[in-house]
Amino acid sequence: TTLVSNERARPAVLAITVMGAMFMAISLYLDLGRPTSTGWLLAGLMLVLAAGATFEAALRAAREARLGFAFSGIEPARIVTRGPYRLVRHPLYASYTLFWLGCLAVSLHPVLFAIFAALVGIYIAAAIGEERQLSSVPEYAAYRARSAMIVPFVL
Repeated sequence: TTLVSNERARPAVLAITVMGAMFMAISLYLDLGRPTSTGWLLAGLMLVLAAGATFEAALRAAREARLGFAFSGIEPARIVTRGPYRLVRHPLYASYTLFWLGCLAVSLHPVLFAIFAALVGIYIAAAIGEERQLSSVPEYAAYRARSAMIVPFVL
């Protein structure tokens, strides 16, 4: 999913944005005065860097596909199978998941685990909806059989 404006997508995009902002605010609030180990900080940093690299690679690979926002109902002009799309069908959702996982690694607070789980649930719901739209495209079945949804070799 990339940046294409659509009225149907706005509530979902707003919900994801608000949850992300809550995640960051709660993370900062809960961690005041509490030291985080260097190992968790490094793990969080590596995950956030991997998220950025995955996001950038996915945008480059999908530049001409004209993908829509999550829940927008816009069918892409074509299926993208290069770059990170070779391994996962939804690398942008994978990058978001990596980013929030990196933020969670820094805090490890139970409230943030719940918010993280809700965000991942939203990404999976969006991916399932997009895949339903693409199920009528003949080459999509073969692509789906050889790639993971969000996490390479797992989901």
